[in-house]
Amino acid sequence: MSVKVYLGIGANLEPVIHLATALAELRAYDPRLEISPAYRSPAVGFDGPEFINLVAGFDYHGDLPALKRWLTLLERRCGRRQEQHGYANRPLDLDILTFGDCIGRHHGLDLPHPDILHAAHVLKPFSELAPEWRHPVRDKPLRLLWREVAGAAPALVRCTLAACGRPATRQRPAAGRLT
Repeated sequence: MSVKVYLGIGANLEPVIHLATALAELRAYDPRLEISPAYRSPAVGFDGPEFINLVAGFDYHGDLPALKRWLTLLERRCGRRQEQHGYANRPLDLDILTFGDCIGRHHGLDLPHPDILHAAHVLKPFSELAPEWRHPVRDKPLRLLWREVAGAAPALVRCTLAACGRPATRQRPAAGRLT
């Protein structure tokens, strides 16, 4: 049995390398991996380089603890230290935003992830990837949730992984593809 999973993916230390590594591993698991456009945003809560963030969706064949272990190992392979928590630089940060239709606290995670509702670097790319996905608590599609907060959201600059660190000058890539 498979479950639809959405991940928030971000990095601010060597983001091109680490995001590409994460996406390659996820695509190897599910070749139909869906990927949002990527966005540059300032570090929040500390001084550090800008983050590059995106959201990916795929079908997962396993349980939540196994997914958590797999993603933690991937983060560590990219250089994230085990003791690293809170606001800090990240070579790779993988957050489980949704795990099927799970609601509430499961295996140490709040699902759906609270950042979906208030973090522009999560909500904007997620709303572009899955605009009609309905938040189960707010009972609204992501496109409407983004519209509600867009005016007060911090500036996000769309970029491609090849052009991280520079403003994108090309047209937006189609949802599900990064160029």
